[in-house]
Amino acid sequence: MAASRTRPASSLSAANAQVRTLKKATEEKDRALAKASEALAAAIRELSESSEDAEVAAAAAAHAVSAADRSKKATLLARRLRAAAERAAEVSKEVDAYVPRRIPLVYSGMAVDVRLVGSFDNWGEGVRLSAVEGERDEGGREEGDDKDRDEEESSSTSSSSASFSSSDSGGTRFEGDAWLLPGKHLVKWVVDGDQYRLAPEWPTADDEGGSTNNVLVVE
Repeated sequence: MAASRTRPASSLSAANAQVRTLKKATEEKDRALAKASEALAAAIRELSESSEDAEVAAAAAAHAVSAADRSKKATLLARRLRAAAERAAEVSKEVDAYVPRRIPLVYSGMAVDVRLVGSFDNWGEGVRLSAVEGERDEGGREEGDDKDRDEEESSSTSSSSASFSSSDSGGTRFEGDAWLLPGKHLVKWVVDGDQYRLAPEWPTADDEGGSTNNVLVVE
């Protein structure tokens, strides 16, 4: 009987380990894709500059009758480089749609464990935030907080950040990063494992099952 109980537990453990491995591989691939996008952008700049140099050379060579052939070749080269630069720009735009954006996450409230879950990983484990160590005043804010930071971290759904502040007094500040692809994502905060919360200031939308979620748009 004990052995029969052990087998399912062992299988579940192996499945969880596989999920973690796949998740790590996906994150590494996302970062590699981001680097590739940067490299492609650099190549575009180089092609564009080379095209401009070739056009200048063609214009200079055209003034000399004896350099007509060189001028013709330089002109053709400039056209080829220009076409290559335009194509590279198109590819860069296509690739950019698959490059995840870093979205800083902030949650403030009474909690021990905080995650942001959503459609970005098919409502899986989501992104777990970490508690920030530091002294807080009676209102739950860390000492040294100022107006500028309050404005920066106001509830929003922009592609630059996503923050949520509850009305809890003496709450904890949690921070984390989500790497999300451009587009619209349905999300929810999960507090202490079983408490689902929505940010009231954020836009909302219902999913196919009729559940209401916040909307996070990543540009």
